Amino acid sequence: MIYQERGDYASALQQYEQSLKIKEELGDRAGVAQSLHQVGMICQIQNKHAEAFENYMAALAIFAQIGSPNGKIALNSLIKLRDAWGAENFDKAWKEKTGEDFNLIE
Repeated sequence: MIYQERGDYASALQQYEQSLKIKEELGDRAGVAQSLHQVGMICQIQNKHAEAFENYMAALAIFAQIGSPNGKIALNSLIKLRDAWGAENFDKAWKEKTGEDFNLIE
């Protein structure tokens, strides 16, 4: 996170990906989801919206499977990504991934 705060996104991404690998090896599903979310954040900062979407969706799926309240954080990140990426692009990716239209009921 320090690298991310300093704006050194390449180093931050490298650390998050290393963390992801370790958490996968340990079978730490919550940790995997957290690392995926962090990778998504870096991708979004770098305007790699499609990659951010994939990471956020993977994190959201794991959080939902394990019943983690952190799923709300991933969902909020997806909503922010929709604003940054544009509704048309986001909604198309959502439909391709889920088979459903994006419809946020607040």
